[in-house]
Amino acid sequence: MSAFTAVGLSHTYPGAAVKALDRLTLTVPAGQVTAILGPSGCGKSTLLALLGLLWDGPGPTGRLTYHGADRDHDLLALDTNSRAALRGDAFGFVLQSNYLLPHFTCLQNVAMPLALQGWPARVREAWARRLLAAPGVDPHGDLAARADAMPRAVSLGQRQRFAVLRALAADPDVVFADEPSSNLDPRNTTAMFELLALWRGGDLFPAAAADFAADRATPAKLRPWLAAHAGPRRPRTLVLVCHDAELAERHADAPSVCLSTPGGGA
Repeated sequence: MSAFTAVGLSHTYPGAAVKALDRLTLTVPAGQVTAILGPSGCGKSTLLALLGLLWDGPGPTGRLTYHGADRDHDLLALDTNSRAALRGDAFGFVLQSNYLLPHFTCLQNVAMPLALQGWPARVREAWARRLLAAPGVDPHGDLAARADAMPRAVSLGQRQRFAVLRALAADPDVVFADEPSSNLDPRNTTAMFELLALWRGGDLFPAAAADFAADRATPAKLRPWLAAHAGPRRPRTLVLVCHDAELAERHADAPSVCLSTPGGGA
């Protein structure tokens, strides 16, 4: 089963003389970790932007399909509103810089994806605290201790782990991680990948979702979502962009996609 397929995918940024991607054909398996490897400038981030619907301008040609749980989506044919809806419902992102919003607490940042889905502030922040308390999420207790701090007051490693939790808060089907550990020490790198593994294995949400659903203060309209995310394991796909072959070998369980430069050919 595939999460994405691309056939003859090319992309040229407006005004650029060289294609960022040139007739790329690939398959991203569903429910696995696929690493996208290659040197700087080979098109790794461009490919991630197209897969994750982060680019909404001219340039891409070919075919690019996301095989969602309900139906297939032709990503290059979606209008702006459909792109935003699919991106918000199905995808999460962890980038090289954490991009926590500086005027919100770390906990509020974790809960931010749920704001886009209409969850009330009190409820989404309570859910974020439940995630922090889930087994394996915060083995050293440092995130829970700093949850109400502003991002500038916590360490870089903690910020990146809060950013990972933000990407996972709405339990997306796909997470795109672009060089997520490049600024981290080994301890925080290990903690970050353990957190992603909890999500991929379906072990992050069931207990929190069941507890939350049992709470009488939880709005009734959220109970179907909670029931769905407390249920049987479903495929969760991680697309990992990196330049480190050893890191890819350690964490990827699908064949790596190796891009050359220039032009992003496989």
